[in-house]
Amino acid sequence: MAKRKKKNPERVEMEKGILSPEEAEKVKINQKLYFNHVNREGVFLHSFICNNCGLHFNLYSWQENRHRVDNTTCPECKTMGRLRHWRLVLSDNPEMQINSGREIFNYCPAENAQFMSDSRED
Repeated sequence: MAKRKKKNPERVEMEKGILSPEEAEKVKINQKLYFNHVNREGVFLHSFICNNCGLHFNLYSWQENRHRVDNTTCPECKTMGRLRHWRLVLSDNPEMQINSGREIFNYCPAENAQFMSDSRED
């Protein structure tokens, strides 16, 4: 029986669509995307559970009522309108507070998340 060659762990990660730390460092990120204050009302965490497939997911927003059941689609099954919705006010300050632990940039990307190769700049 032929011996199977062991896969390089870094290559396996690349096959999953995950960039290595070196590749992620090369990605140019548009800083304007991170500090856009248009229509900012505060920082809100909208939590949803899909009644169709059961997926739990969160959306962060600077607008209190931007994400509602009637305009939010389940990212898993694409169902719209069949969701349960909760909202948490992380901050009611319309001005960004860089030193606050309640800003979206503290949660996204999530700690230890890996930058994915399908990311786009535009």
